[in-house]
Amino acid sequence: MALYRCPLRHQAILTPDAVAVWLENSCITFSELDSQVSAIQRQLITAGLQADSHLAVVSGNSLTMLWLLLACLRSGIVFCPLNPRFPAAQLEDLIESMDCDACYVEENESSQGLSLPRVARITLLDPPAITPNHSPTTLQEIGLDAEDLCDLILTSGSSGKAKAAGHCYRNHYYSALGSQVQIPLSSHDAWLLSLPLFHVGGYAIVIRCLLAGAAIVLAPEMAMTQILSRFPVTHLSLVNTLLYRLLRAEHVSLADTAINVILMGGGYVASDLVADVNTQGIRILTSYGLTESSSQACTGSPVFLDDLRLTSGQPLPHRQIRISQQGEIQIRGEVLFKGYYHCGGQFDLPLDEGWFATGDLGYFTDDGQLVVTGRRDNMFISGGENIQPEEIEKALLALPGVRQAVVVPVSDREFGQRPVAFVDSNILDDNLNCLRSGLALRLVRFKMPERIYPWPAETTSGGLKVNRRFFSALAESRYVHQQ
Repeated sequence: MALYRCPLRHQAILTPDAVAVWLENSCITFSELDSQVSAIQRQLITAGLQADSHLAVVSGNSLTMLWLLLACLRSGIVFCPLNPRFPAAQLEDLIESMDCDACYVEENESSQGLSLPRVARITLLDPPAITPNHSPTTLQEIGLDAEDLCDLILTSGSSGKAKAAGHCYRNHYYSALGSQVQIPLSSHDAWLLSLPLFHVGGYAIVIRCLLAGAAIVLAPEMAMTQILSRFPVTHLSLVNTLLYRLLRAEHVSLADTAINVILMGGGYVASDLVADVNTQGIRILTSYGLTESSSQACTGSPVFLDDLRLTSGQPLPHRQIRISQQGEIQIRGEVLFKGYYHCGGQFDLPLDEGWFATGDLGYFTDDGQLVVTGRRDNMFISGGENIQPEEIEKALLALPGVRQAVVVPVSDREFGQRPVAFVDSNILDDNLNCLRSGLALRLVRFKMPERIYPWPAETTSGGLKVNRRFFSALAESRYVHQQ
């Protein structure tokens, strides 16, 4: 049994008075956080949970959710975080399929309809009741089993049903070590927890900060512009849309903040935004990662190629990447997850001689940079021609004023399927067709969208990727009435 040090306890011994978490109106030291997590751990044990128990946590980012993540890690309890925006019926199905013994549920509209007669409800102590109760000099290191299952985190489910991916602490540990090579992080830094903790990207931020002794900035109710002006945020994880809005916000200059590094996810960042960030003396990086690889797989400085494609960096240490004969990205290494969890405790880890097929298509440039071209299961055929939606999306995102773009196929009587686009931009909805002239310079005719619709107000995002099934259903309902 391989034991790794609990990163929180280690920091509580090493730098007890350093800030571990910046909150909206206060901060918590490593010693205080360690004590708080110990108190939560005792409460979970009192509630009947033990090593290998599964705890569902239905919550947005909060101090309570952070406590639970760390208490589960330390106790050997399997942390099963779920998006609180999911409908009650979906949450019930997921909690059952993940074999959860107990759940903590953030109070909201979805949670009010939850019916979980066979699952114990966990109610936590109020924060003021939890205070440090020990001296750092009396603390002992805590060993974590590196191979035991420590969490079940849902994949994005952007193109199909979300799956519960299981990780052990070794996966997260080596994910953080590899990230450190491209994104140095130290005790003088602070990383904004801008990604949800029910997403592997949010979980990864926590582990990176704990291993490096860096602070986590946790202020989910504050606007990002306020956070950056008020807290010493040095590291920031964003997607193209958030970066666009941040750079266009009034009275905001990134050069006047503490930011050193911006890590981009979601597969794309516009070239003009990269140039804007670089002129302000801030390092911007693109990345490729997935839940199954415990977050980042590749990271590097973005290079824009002649065909509008964008590099995602080189493979990080402790993971290897290859391209199959069919052009599919495959991965293996210490960060590769334990498998997809099935009710009853079975894991499914489909491998080809140790390699996991990601379902993503791509290639390496001559200097070893990964270029992701799209999802294998997103490609469709229109009039005998292969169309990759991501290519059209990148062409749209390269146009001035476009913040988000999603392209999906719709049924067509003549061609079988045709692409349609949804666009979030600063262009009036009635004038979206003006984008066609710009697209004509970037796409061959058969790849031009049949319709360009405004971004729907009802869509929500729980992570880095959009829900393509939602957009496909919406596109079919609109397009069929316009043929």
